[in-house]
Amino acid sequence: MKYSFLYRIAAELIKDAKDLKDHVVVFPGKRPQIFFKKALEDLGYSGFLPRMKTIEELTEEISGATCIQGLALTLEAYRFHTQLYPMEFSEFLKWFPALAKDWDEILKFAPEPLAVLDYMQEEERILQWAKSLGQDELGEVSQRFLDFWKKNGEYLPQLDRHLEQQGLASPGMVHLMALKNVGQYIAASKERFVFCGLNALTRLEEKLIRELLALDKAQCYFHSDSYYMDNSVQEAGAFLRRHRQWKEFNDFRQFQWVDQDFMQSKYIALYEVPGNVTQTKLLSSILQQIKPEELEDTAVVLLDENLLPSVISELSFVEHLNITMGYPIKNMAFSQGIRALLHLHKQLEIRSGSYYYKDLVNILTAIPAAVTDNEIIATFQKELVEKNRVYLSYKMLKELLGDLSYFSILEKCSSPMELLEKLLAFTTDLKTFKLSDLQYENISHFEKQLRILSNQLADFDFVHSVDVLEILINQLVQTQTIDFVGEPLKGLQVMGLLETRLLTFKNVVLLSVNEGKLPGSGGNSYIPFNVRASHQMHTYLESDSIYAYHFYRLIQQAEKVYLLYNSLTSGINSGEKSRFITQLQMESPHKVHHFVVDTSATATETSEMSVSKTPALLERLERWKSRVAASHLNSYLYNPMDFYLKNILYSQNEEIEEELSSRNYGNLIHFSLEYLYEPLVEKYLTTKDLEGLLGQTEAALAHAMERLKHDPAYYAVGMNYIHKQMALSVLERIIKKDTQSVEEGSSLRILAVEKRFSGVPLEIPGHGSVELRGIIDRMDEFDGQVRLIDYKSSLNSQELSFGLKSFQEGLSYKHSKGLQLAFYLYALGQDAEYSGRAFSAGIWSFAKVGEGVQPLQMKDYTLEDLLEGIKGVIAEILDPDVPFTRTQKVIY
Repeated sequence: MKYSFLYRIAAELIKDAKDLKDHVVVFPGKRPQIFFKKALEDLGYSGFLPRMKTIEELTEEISGATCIQGLALTLEAYRFHTQLYPMEFSEFLKWFPALAKDWDEILKFAPEPLAVLDYMQEEERILQWAKSLGQDELGEVSQRFLDFWKKNGEYLPQLDRHLEQQGLASPGMVHLMALKNVGQYIAASKERFVFCGLNALTRLEEKLIRELLALDKAQCYFHSDSYYMDNSVQEAGAFLRRHRQWKEFNDFRQFQWVDQDFMQSKYIALYEVPGNVTQTKLLSSILQQIKPEELEDTAVVLLDENLLPSVISELSFVEHLNITMGYPIKNMAFSQGIRALLHLHKQLEIRSGSYYYKDLVNILTAIPAAVTDNEIIATFQKELVEKNRVYLSYKMLKELLGDLSYFSILEKCSSPMELLEKLLAFTTDLKTFKLSDLQYENISHFEKQLRILSNQLADFDFVHSVDVLEILINQLVQTQTIDFVGEPLKGLQVMGLLETRLLTFKNVVLLSVNEGKLPGSGGNSYIPFNVRASHQMHTYLESDSIYAYHFYRLIQQAEKVYLLYNSLTSGINSGEKSRFITQLQMESPHKVHHFVVDTSATATETSEMSVSKTPALLERLERWKSRVAASHLNSYLYNPMDFYLKNILYSQNEEIEEELSSRNYGNLIHFSLEYLYEPLVEKYLTTKDLEGLLGQTEAALAHAMERLKHDPAYYAVGMNYIHKQMALSVLERIIKKDTQSVEEGSSLRILAVEKRFSGVPLEIPGHGSVELRGIIDRMDEFDGQVRLIDYKSSLNSQELSFGLKSFQEGLSYKHSKGLQLAFYLYALGQDAEYSGRAFSAGIWSFAKVGEGVQPLQMKDYTLEDLLEGIKGVIAEILDPDVPFTRTQKVIY
């Protein structure tokens, strides 16, 4: 069935001629040629094959010109533009590609191309436009628009003459030149032309076909259906209805063919699917319902090329799979690595030798590496984490990555052209590495495109920034794909919409049938709708008609049609189904079976995540009993699951902090205070001692940074600089508060700073003994009483107040600071050195330094009562019948 249209053409040709060697068969694209050959073979044809061409190839043959397009055209156009209007290449790139596309369309479709340029720069028309915007004269925007078209009204025709003098032609010029040569070409040709399945035609294509028909030198076969041909408002037949009116079609030469297939019985299913991944999952389910022998006559049509990788992974069960679409290299890992590399060099132009760690990591993780490189990269990443390297100097980078095989591409280049040559050499060298097939193809495509770019830029000297080089590389790579090697005449076909032209299938599955994908968006243009319409150029209406024809032609002979669209509205996706789906639902005679795919699965009650205490977990908890810390208990009260994950299952991974975390902000001050006060331990402080500390705060911070393994440059700018200044202020205010106490007559002696304890036993009823450990930030003797002080970034005084109400409500995370002080008081009480002494405990908040130490207050309860609360927390952690959950705990 898939070859029916092409089989009919082949049968017609064989019936009229025994040998087709003097025929030229013209198709809209290359793909149908394979199936046409197969049709001839199946029909028993044994003569010479006809010449087969696409309509674009025939156009170029008639023109006799060498077509120049893409980057080559852009470079030549810029060189010529600078002779008329000097401009930076980066500015030129912003508007020329869209203008060149518009000019090509003008040359292809407008009967008088220069009239369009004249119309675009009519000052009176633009003035009327300005007045419609409420302006009595040309404003800035309208004046710029006028200047743009006045310059380009001169530039574009002159550019065409310049190209013609060199024997070159843009795609639009090729059509114009072919239009001039078509009469001479037809007269000289001795071949018979067969036009197959064309739809929308340019002026040249229409003139060529009609003149050949009039001279009986051609046959023309259209693939259409009465459903949209006989309905004047159905856009799918808009172009073919016009062609049917040609005078060349009459009783002797009829318009062929208008079939009656669309009205035949069909099963059409519409699936409203949340997300692209879900579409590919559903595709697998649909295909598994189709009989294996029918997969030969089934097409999967992707309207979004980005779905291809997911579709391939879901179709592993299909024995024979032919992929017509290419795999876009822009989405592959190595391509992302090149983008990251170009971004790095753009940043080097700005930062002059300073490297941002994420830029480097993005490159190192995306680019294939040798075994020795992997070792260097692993060491480098470890260094980043351990020393919290956010920005690296070139010297530091050289020390850490200097032995990398491709280190040279990370170094700042003297010019974009030097970078291009380095990239070219780099891709060439990479091909000697051990690579997967996809990696090798990806790198080979990049090498080829970079070589093309290098050759094309050899005669030019206007790429002065990496930004411009990036745009040029993207232009070359954007449309590049890796083609799959397959058997196009066998198995399930995966293709794009244009690849389906002239082919028919029994089963058709279309994915991403969304507005914006079908019909597709028209792209950028400088020519307004009314100008296009008045000069016979294509507007969005004609574009919609082309898409409609492809869609209806594809499904007109199908027996089963599955339409899937993405219903999500996230990102750039509107979640809107294609208008063609609505047409099918409202206008077609077929019932459209509508299914809504729901992946939420909210019918059953969800249960919170919990982890039961298995024998293996209880064994881990048994080991934890030897290292119980106050922070562990606080973590458990806040979120038992976090406690389990961080303290039992695995230790917390270190991460690079671009901005200083609250934990490390506290450490910065803790380590600084330890540095300042440790030399004064066991000494009664004087104002002189404390005034001396004020001059050491910068040195103390430097020491703290070193202990944290933070580069000083980390604190040089931005929020981290502010954090550093805040820390300096906290240090000074703590010292000044101590100074004030001494000046007011209090005695102050530092007993210890960052005092560590471990192995302190605590009996837990039913669970045996545990061992406590921890660090007391500061111990001092204030007016004869020993104070135990814990530093905190912030404090609510109610967190330190324990009365009857606290215990009636139960102990929770809001009591964590007070419980931590009780934890320390108990541990210190077990120390023989302090046995029998009176203690007080309190929190010194960095946010409220001036208020001094806020004491732990036990109104109706004692330390022993709080200790019972601590035992209760530990007992619950060890209880084999209480699972770890995400619910905050309250211990009674």
